[in-house]
Amino acid sequence: MIRPDGHAVAAGELGVSTLDLSSGRVVTVDSPGRGTWTLRVQGIGEYSAAAQGNTDLFIESFEFAQYGNPKHPGFFAISGQPLGGQSVTAVARVGGPVLSASFEAVAIDATPLSPLALATGHPDAEDDDYTGTFDIPNTAFRVLVRGKDAAGFDFQRIVPKLIRPQVARVVVDLASVPDAIPAGRATTLRFSVLNAGPPALFDITGRDDRGFVRTVVPTTLSLDASGLGNVEVSVFPPAATPDGTSVRVTLLATVRGQPELANSATVDLIVRTNSAPLCTDARPNIMSIWPPNGRFVPVGIEGVTDPDGDPVNVVIKEVHQDEPLTSRGNSCGDAPRRGKQLRLSGRHTRRQRRWPRVPSVPGGGRRARRKL
Repeated sequence: MIRPDGHAVAAGELGVSTLDLSSGRVVTVDSPGRGTWTLRVQGIGEYSAAAQGNTDLFIESFEFAQYGNPKHPGFFAISGQPLGGQSVTAVARVGGPVLSASFEAVAIDATPLSPLALATGHPDAEDDDYTGTFDIPNTAFRVLVRGKDAAGFDFQRIVPKLIRPQVARVVVDLASVPDAIPAGRATTLRFSVLNAGPPALFDITGRDDRGFVRTVVPTTLSLDASGLGNVEVSVFPPAATPDGTSVRVTLLATVRGQPELANSATVDLIVRTNSAPLCTDARPNIMSIWPPNGRFVPVGIEGVTDPDGDPVNVVIKEVHQDEPLTSRGNSCGDAPRRGKQLRLSGRHTRRQRRWPRVPSVPGGGRRARRKL
């Protein structure tokens, strides 16, 4: 192993340790110098070599994403692998101090394939995020990053994940994804599969990490080029599932006989054993009360529903109005004895208002509002 200054690493040197194994040797160098290191191998037959190191400069993330819209700007990671031969958007982040960084796609054997146009400065990304849109190869590749660190030395890092461009895209219909799914009942999720390659037969499978997936319909899709197919997945958490249990559901579409051509979409769900009633549309069934004759009027509340189908019991706790009741000539002589609170009798309110009044104008020319 040759140092950047041309000297070979020797056992026994300060900061050098060796470990001989039955199948090879491990050499560890503490605080290696900056620059290009070289490995020279002599002998006959096959061999393998690997270099590893601890560094404060690394590729923190590299994700394919889709850009939002004016109402929801930003970048959102896509599920599965990108489609081959098409334009894609990516977001990357380099951890550690760097002066510059460039990205390229390399084949499995490190052969350069194409540059990946990524740069910082997008207004809807973090300051250190590299973003860009580019065409990707039709073959499997990894992402190689080169540049200069804060001290001006050259560096290169590789993203270990092997990216396999696909011929199909799987998308979950977000309209079918509820905020929570009930225990003891089935919830149906909808997915779509787009074939971006030649006509093919796809095997469709669904799975999750809890065993809640019951059915996948259909289990095969025959799609022409640019064909689109729909899939429904039934998820059934048992009634005894604890409240708040999380479940991750994945739909996988694989080209029949070509397991390397497969893509997927994933959705995360939360199980709720008893959902709260929906009160956003709650309203009284009587919007006004007239005449003010002191009689009680039954009032009900409408528009309250329960997502689980359970019966709902509505209790009226307070009633307010914007005119005082305790004045001389009140239409109900016993109202002053009850103070300033409007009397409640179950779900009834009393027709009352303050005098004087103009006989020809209901309410004495004023309107009183009662809030439930």
